[in-house]
Amino acid sequence: MTPRFSCALNGVSPESIDPALRVTDVTELPPRRRVATVPTIRHGLRLLSRVRESLTVRISFVIPEYDPARRRALLQKLHAWADPGGVLTTSDRPGQQLQVMCDTLPMLSALAWSDVVQIDLTACEIPFWQQAEETCVLTGSEAVLTLPGDADETPVSCDVTNTGASTVTAVTLACGSTQMTFTGIALAPGSVLTVDASAAPLRCTIDGSSVLMHRTGESADLLLADSGAATPVSVSADGNVQAVFHARGRLL
Repeated sequence: MTPRFSCALNGVSPESIDPALRVTDVTELPPRRRVATVPTIRHGLRLLSRVRESLTVRISFVIPEYDPARRRALLQKLHAWADPGGVLTTSDRPGQQLQVMCDTLPMLSALAWSDVVQIDLTACEIPFWQQAEETCVLTGSEAVLTLPGDADETPVSCDVTNTGASTVTAVTLACGSTQMTFTGIALAPGSVLTVDASAAPLRCTIDGSSVLMHRTGESADLLLADSGAATPVSVSADGNVQAVFHARGRLL
């Protein structure tokens, strides 16, 4: 049987674990959404917000193995592959990924060896497919970060490298309408200031040591860019630096 679909979790496909684990379908279930409303004065409700809470992808398999003990062993391999969760990629969404946890593990019948088994993988923290993009900018210049997608604004990370010969003590990063400034730091030549917004809480480090306390009070909590739009980015510093802005655009 030739697989019509392929998927991988943390870069590992089921077929690479064992050729008998064959993906037959990848189904994206309707996202779970929560709607917040308040009653109007007389009749009806006024919509306040609509929030996407989770997104589930169902992976369907067949295990064409007649021997019950052999099928049971293959099922255990499937459980071990899915249970930790991680980064899901599928052949019908090239270049995109979904950060998932394992929601439902399959069971099987000892006799009905041709039955389809299914695994549900759910994205909760970031319930959107994501696609990476980056852009590079030097001190005093401006560039544009264009993120793919059509969902809400996206947190942006940045790696600032000191390309000069002297220590940099102040850096300001601008991304669209948001700005973040660090003062009193010691960014030595060749060292990197990392602003990592890929997971909460925000991490700001130089060579592994936190500099979050050096962020000024006027700084934004996060650098943000709109998905599906061109966002201007820039960096200024008291020395020569190179800043690489990068993020994952979110797709509905």
